[in-house]
Amino acid sequence: ASTPPSASASAPPVDLSGGDGSDLLTTEGYVVVHSAVDGVVYLSGFVAGATNQKLKTHCGLRYARVGVVPMGKWLSEGKTVDIKCQKISEVTLEPAK
Repeated sequence: ASTPPSASASAPPVDLSGGDGSDLLTTEGYVVVHSAVDGVVYLSGFVAGATNQKLKTHCGLRYARVGVVPMGKWLSEGKTVDIKCQKISEVTLEPAK
C-alpha cells in the first residue's frame, strides 16, 4: 500500500544543476513544478516525474497537474504551462483547497 503524499509548509529548494537546457534537443525543455505537496507531476495526462524536481520534457503548451499514482486523486488544480525549448520553465501548483 502506498502512503499518501505529505504536505510541508512550503516547497523545498530545487536542484537546478546539470544544465540550463541549452544542451537539450530543440524540441525539449525542462520544467519545475513547485509545490508544498510531494506528488507526481502529470503533463497533458502523462506522468513526467515528481514535484520540486527538474523534469525534461517536450517543449510547448502542456497541461500540468499534481496527483498520485495510480491516477485517480488530484492534489492540485491544473494549469496550462508554456515549456520553453532549451530552457528551464517553472510553475507553482499548490494543493487544492
